[in-house]
Amino acid sequence: MELPPADHIQQFIAFIDHDYYVQTDLDFFYVPNRMHYQQSHFIHEVLISGYDTRTKTFTISGFDAQGRYAVTDLPWDALKQALSFTREALIRHVLQAGRALPAWILPSMEARPRLILYKYLPEQTYAFDPLAVAEQLDDYLAAQDTSQHYRLLAAPRRGAVWGTAVYPFLRGEIESWADNPAGYDDIPLRLLWEHKTCMQARLQYMEEQGHLDPAEQLARRFTEVEKKTNSLRLVLLRWKTRPRTDTLTRACSMLDTIAAEERPLLKRVLEVLNSRGTPGI
Repeated sequence: MELPPADHIQQFIAFIDHDYYVQTDLDFFYVPNRMHYQQSHFIHEVLISGYDTRTKTFTISGFDAQGRYAVTDLPWDALKQALSFTREALIRHVLQAGRALPAWILPSMEARPRLILYKYLPEQTYAFDPLAVAEQLDDYLAAQDTSQHYRLLAAPRRGAVWGTAVYPFLRGEIESWADNPAGYDDIPLRLLWEHKTCMQARLQYMEEQGHLDPAEQLARRFTEVEKKTNSLRLVLLRWKTRPRTDTLTRACSMLDTIAAEERPLLKRVLEVLNSRGTPGI
């Protein structure tokens, strides 16, 4: 839902008192212990899980200034500032900093700051759905817009890159850093690595549950894709401190290898699911 104008402090406290976790978007320029703190305006979500009326702080989860996922405290006054951003102000800051305006900024800023509430319901259960895996995997390999399947829940996302189309997109980003080192951002590469980590865990689970044949060792083989993705991320982190053009060339080659090795493994997963009566789209 869109965050309504209100006393955000009391509103968030009330949500937490009713056992909700609060996800909302903040301008990290005002969030201490973040890479962008007092450096640049960057909009990103955080998860709020608690509060302390004595210290007047909220407990938030997210990546800290060192890139580590951590639980930290956020003063109430800083939260108010971090929620005061507008799309127009963000665009103005980007242009004033001499940076190009990425195509994704305008669609990604629609209806922000957002408010999403989560509640743990221990009595609820979820049955693993191989059909959903096959459908999403089919979309992923074809670089199709998955959000189109969930129009009853939310409007399809605009300006996004889907599935395997992320590889040429990231290649273009890496190549652009040769002329614009200030444009470097570790977050997309970290997301890519985390995505491969989750995919490997999903394959491992499907082998354990009998949806995939362990003899094919698809999970173990995908571990190599995950490791190479993390190596790519680390190579680019080192490049940030010691920029060399040949490092970017090597990084692009590593990215191409990851994409090439991932595809046949995931196509095989889709073939197995389809052969077991789980049709793709």
